Amino acid sequence: MRRNQRGEGKLGFIIALALLICGIYAGAQVIPVRITGYDFKDHIREEVRRAAAHGKMGKIRQSILDKADELHIPIDKKKGLEIKKTKSELIVTAEYRVEVDLKVYTYVYNFKADERAPLF
Repeated sequence: MRRNQRGEGKLGFIIALALLICGIYAGAQVIPVRITGYDFKDHIREEVRRAAAHGKMGKIRQSILDKADELHIPIDKKKGLEIKKTKSELIVTAEYRVEVDLKVYTYVYNFKADERAPLF
């Protein structure tokens, strides 16, 4: 009976190790893209609040686009960034899409930030 069980532990270990390596590779490809998205969203939030509080609407678009360039974000300058000013608030919407090739699967990260700040 012992002869039939030989090698089963090694095969399980190899499969688990292969899955672990695949998970680490996928994480190394996807995590930086998501962190960049969070960083960009934080920048948009700060700029919206600053512009609404100080009334400096003119520089917000360029500041956001500059940050997108700095982070290598593929945002469409006309369709990917929308800035609206109503009577009571400033609204900024930013969208972009990044495809991450994981060799056997293409992960698509769809980013959308919708930030609002009251006008004083």
